[in-house]
Amino acid sequence: MRYLKNRGGFTLVEVLVAAAILVIVVAALSGLLLQGYRAMGKAGKKSENLHLAQEDMEAAISDPDYDPGKDGCEDTEVSRVPHSLEIFGEIVEGTLITVKRIYPGEGGGEVTYTYFVVDGDDD
Repeated sequence: MRYLKNRGGFTLVEVLVAAAILVIVVAALSGLLLQGYRAMGKAGKKSENLHLAQEDMEAAISDPDYDPGKDGCEDTEVSRVPHSLEIFGEIVEGTLITVKRIYPGEGGGEVTYTYFVVDGDDD
């Protein structure tokens, strides 16, 4: 018996407590990692849709007849409204172009770009 008391080691209770603490820490960290992964997925989806809406806006500015519905893109709306603005006391005529892109699903939402295109002078 004297030989067993002098040996250094851990009791079964100490090992079980250490294992329980380790399981709690791992569960907490995995929950944080999973939450971060989901947030990255939502941010990636939003970034992709921002990029697509920006491409639609650039196409709508360069082509007055641009209609994303022709390509089967049902989640993007383009509207053109004749508009006038007062800038430094002078009235400027042009077109207000609005592109609205809706992306459904988890983390979905809506992106809207608005741009004013000044009518060209014929002078």
